[in-house]
Amino acid sequence: MCDQSLAAIGSKGSVIVDGPFAANPIFLSILADLRQNQNVFASALRDGTPAGAAILALMEGDGRLPRITLDLAPIAPPGIAGLEDYARKWPVLAQQDQRKL
Repeated sequence: MCDQSLAAIGSKGSVIVDGPFAANPIFLSILADLRQNQNVFASALRDGTPAGAAILALMEGDGRLPRITLDLAPIAPPGIAGLEDYARKWPVLAQQDQRKL
């Protein structure tokens, strides 16, 4: 679902995962495998959403944003066999399941 969401917004830069998902090695590995054209990082910052809101609230009048230091760990794609095929089929399968409800 996250891969689909990133594709829907045209994500091209690095992907930084924070909060509880940043501590989930299975989620991170699958995301890194699906987003191989992007660098995926796990952030040690557990409250990224409020930190981002605070940065926007403190934005200067000229649009400059305050800087915060991030401790980022790169996530290597593990090369899960068959994952790309499943990812292509997943939206169709999900749509079929919706019709059954």
